[in-house]
Amino acid sequence: MFRTQIFRLRGFIKSLFPEGEDDNKYITVDFINGYYCLNMGENVKLDVDEFEQLINQGDLLKKENEDSAIQKYYEAINIYKGLYLSENTYEIWIVPTRNYYNRLYLKTLHKLINLLKSKKEFEKIISLCENALLIDSYDEDIHIQMMDALLFMGLHKEALNHYENTVLLLEKEVDAKPSGEFTSFLKKIQSYSSSYSKIIDIDSISNDLNNINVEGALCCSKEDFNFLINVQKRRSLRQNEFDYIGLFTINESIYLNNSKLMEEYSIAINEVLEKSLRKGDVFSFLNDNQIIMLLHDVHNDGIIRIKNRIKKNMKMYDFINLDSLTLTFQPLDYENIVI
Repeated sequence: MFRTQIFRLRGFIKSLFPEGEDDNKYITVDFINGYYCLNMGENVKLDVDEFEQLINQGDLLKKENEDSAIQKYYEAINIYKGLYLSENTYEIWIVPTRNYYNRLYLKTLHKLINLLKSKKEFEKIISLCENALLIDSYDEDIHIQMMDALLFMGLHKEALNHYENTVLLLEKEVDAKPSGEFTSFLKKIQSYSSSYSKIIDIDSISNDLNNINVEGALCCSKEDFNFLINVQKRRSLRQNEFDYIGLFTINESIYLNNSKLMEEYSIAINEVLEKSLRKGDVFSFLNDNQIIMLLHDVHNDGIIRIKNRIKKNMKMYDFINLDSLTLTFQPLDYENIVI
């Protein structure tokens, strides 16, 4: 029965070739050492190979000829039609390969978007993102890139509508809340909308600043934290200030595997850091179990005092195991800091 199926398969494959052509230049099914093998000839082109080749060509051209690199990236992205062998949904063996090509596609997509940004080709970015979202509707980075392009074009209402629709999509379709990075983008949309809707004078700016709450340390998004780090590193070099980066890590697996406990833990840590750090300090949640801190102008035994305050305030929460927490600090001017 199996040999019969192989015979039929060979006949079907051969029917696809031009008449009179050598089969070995195309596809053959050969019996080798007890196994049937599918062999590819010189006239066969695989889309996965072409996909990777175009990306590599784009990477080589990116520094010398951006326009050519953009063309290569476009060609590569147009080959990708969705998850690799998507018709084999439940085949476990294919998952690593499928994930590899998906990561490669997303990485190339963002390279292309960044090149188009440098050329202010925002309409092309929007079109690119719309097509990408047909393949993966739930990728937050693509949604963010699209909203960013809409803002650059002055389409603030469209950006806000897209934000609201995406939040509904994530909550309704996958029963998930958007990430902090995604929700923080709403502030950017609102700031663009308000700045373009009216002429702003210095008095209105001053009034807005006076309404800002400055009690306790500031909790901000990763994007805002990176911006503040950039500013502070420049200022500390000029003014000889002693700033520190701190990393707060939760190592207890019982919290990491329980979303409800993790949420309670995050709220508690947020409250503790607001109380324990100073008004000039800033912190941000890197992920579910890590918080990064910027401690401004710390002298002498200041780090020890801050550690002690954090641990003391942690004791107010019975469900927190102090042994599961790790606090590490290093100077901001340290050469190898990566955020």
